[in-house]
Amino acid sequence: MNKFTYLLLLLFCMMGGVTKAYAGIGDPLEKSGWSVTASSWCWDDRVDGNGKYDRIIDGDIQNFWHSNWGSQAGGEGDGGSLPQWFIVDIGSVQEIGGVIYTPRQQINNNTNGACKNYKVFVSENPFEVTDQASVNALTGEVASGSFEYTIAPKQVSFNNKQNAQYVMFVITDSYGSVPGRWATCAEFDVCSYAETASVTYNYTLDGVIKHSTSVVQTIGSNYNAPAIDFITFTQPTGTVQVGENNVAVECTENLPFEKTTDLNSPKWFAIDMHSNQKRYMWHYEADNQNIKVAVPEDLVSISKDDAYFWCLTGNVFDGFQIYNKKAGTTKSLNTTDAKPQITEGENTTWHIVKPKSSISNAACFKADNTQYLNHQGDNTLGYYANPDEGSSCRFFKPATIAIEQAEVIANIPANAVGGYLNDENLDPAITDAEKDLYNFKYANNLVDTIKALQSNGITFEEGAYYRIVNAFSAFTVQKCMLSVSGNTNIQWGSLDLKDINNVFQLEKKSNGKYCLKNVNRGQYMQDAAGLLGNKETAADMDFAELGCAQYNIHYTNGNCHTNGHNNGKGDKGNLVAWDGGQNTASAWYLVKVDKVEVALNTAGDASYATTYLPFAVSNVEGATAYIGKVVKQENKKILHATAIKAGIPANTGVILKGAANEAKAVLTLGDATSNVEGNNALKGTLVEKDYTNELVFGKSAEGAVGFYSMETGKKIGANKAYLEATAAQAMKLVFDGDVTGIENVMGEAADANAPIYDLTGRRVMKAVKGGLYIQNGKKFIAQ
Repeated sequence: MNKFTYLLLLLFCMMGGVTKAYAGIGDPLEKSGWSVTASSWCWDDRVDGNGKYDRIIDGDIQNFWHSNWGSQAGGEGDGGSLPQWFIVDIGSVQEIGGVIYTPRQQINNNTNGACKNYKVFVSENPFEVTDQASVNALTGEVASGSFEYTIAPKQVSFNNKQNAQYVMFVITDSYGSVPGRWATCAEFDVCSYAETASVTYNYTLDGVIKHSTSVVQTIGSNYNAPAIDFITFTQPTGTVQVGENNVAVECTENLPFEKTTDLNSPKWFAIDMHSNQKRYMWHYEADNQNIKVAVPEDLVSISKDDAYFWCLTGNVFDGFQIYNKKAGTTKSLNTTDAKPQITEGENTTWHIVKPKSSISNAACFKADNTQYLNHQGDNTLGYYANPDEGSSCRFFKPATIAIEQAEVIANIPANAVGGYLNDENLDPAITDAEKDLYNFKYANNLVDTIKALQSNGITFEEGAYYRIVNAFSAFTVQKCMLSVSGNTNIQWGSLDLKDINNVFQLEKKSNGKYCLKNVNRGQYMQDAAGLLGNKETAADMDFAELGCAQYNIHYTNGNCHTNGHNNGKGDKGNLVAWDGGQNTASAWYLVKVDKVEVALNTAGDASYATTYLPFAVSNVEGATAYIGKVVKQENKKILHATAIKAGIPANTGVILKGAANEAKAVLTLGDATSNVEGNNALKGTLVEKDYTNELVFGKSAEGAVGFYSMETGKKIGANKAYLEATAAQAMKLVFDGDVTGIENVMGEAADANAPIYDLTGRRVMKAVKGGLYIQNGKKFIAQ
């Protein structure tokens, strides 16, 4: 709705009868030419951030004014007590009918200043107030009252039309962790005066009027029935007329559960509560006993316990009765002198409202003369004054939780610590369960299939290699921890199986505690933020099991978390310490690395790459590994490549040669016994390095294969092989006597396609064999 034409502050906890609302006000006035002052202010976070009084009328509810709390960033006035106030000058005397106060949008238990009690004063002339005493002495307010502690805009309607240029809003009490001391405001609107009339909306369900509410709305405006929790309707046609208006509103229910219409065929579901913390599930113990609300010992198997399942009969307006499957449908959940229980001979009606929490698809229950049903500290069902997270209930069909768990298991990467071997068996059981989510037989079959999964036997092993893959379910592309060149901390980014920067080795410190070494950097994670350093200075670390092969990687300063994940939309970022459970950005898979991949690039009748790894390789698939020795041939130095068959030792530069169009080589980690000592001129780097006159793998403009100089300013990539700096600008490559042409396979190699010039500086399109030319700023003889 674009216009604020009415105010309805009544929460529909009880749906019967006729309710009244406050008088309507007109549209918010245009703010151009307005100004504002305040009793005090300070920068809340940084200079030019939140805090200054001009934020009150800047049109952005994400900004806010804050009374002075002594910020080091600066401020003015005494803000350590109430009242605090601000005065808005709307530029000229106008007819006004009310105001709208929008609270600070970051409301939670740790934020301060949201208005609780207020007064509104108006005047045609400037207010002459200088301090709290002069404000306290003011009389003649046009409105006063209290607000609820929510982020919703709060409308205040004046009893009569007012002519004014100046509007003073006084906060006399406030919410927050330190209540009654500070004041804030995200946005403030002054509204025009409008002629109004009473409109009674009659809400009908299945042709029966279930509820009526009367509001005052602007004459001539479109009918606009107030919303009711869990009810949908199309707004009635027509406009508000002078006098009484009686309007029918045809309703349908939009419930977060499927209600039961026949107790002979109930729709059973499990109920959890306080799910922002854990999965606390309702559980019937016995008649006349408190309902247990605790985390099940075996969540996935709850479909096998009837005491976890409930059904509801009734409707939004009249309320619902609640039954338990194990207790039977001849008795329901009722109020008692203490906590709610399943009892005989009662039929307590429970009304539902939407939670004032971040938990979606939930409802809160409230009976006549009770507070809201709530998860209590002793893990029983009790009462609480507010429909908050602890009162927010979610509803799960019998097969839903098992399907959720099966899908989490299906997402476990191969070779993950704590993973399974035969998870493909889940597919047919999931398919059956999805046919009918209320079918307990299918649900229990899926549970049995999950329980029958076999462990892959992979554990945490000192000295073994792992990739650390994030388990956040919102990521559409797998993310992992990795080393980034030039950064002193481990980062997170997209998983690439050809990137050795994301491989870590699990070691133990002298005190027996685990630590993680990034194999390319040769350094150890010091804390949850991924700072790299020495082994013995690393903070103690352990793996906290979350289930389904997921773990918190816990340091003394907290759990590793992908900062900036942006609900799965983030691409890369830093690690920070932050708590989180299964499937969150603080959950990780430890995926054992037994193979790595190296991309090959086709040139002519073969494919090639170079590699240099920090661990030994026992076998190569898709290519043959070669070492190179510099020899003289016809008075020229060449690199003679010789195949090695017994694996690649750690820290050994090699050339990989595969068949034409082979996309990758797969290298298996393990022992290597190839003798390369003294027989290999190839060097390498584990991290990206600046080019300093080395020769790198490439092909000249004429197709001659060899190692060539690079263009100044370029870098040699991590895990690449090269020849050490030499006076030569190129060196041919011979594989066991055969010259083989290759394209630029390194990505960082010499720019073989760079323009060629003769010695006079003229560009030539084709070099003539034996001629002297310049390419990449260096002379060479065409071969």
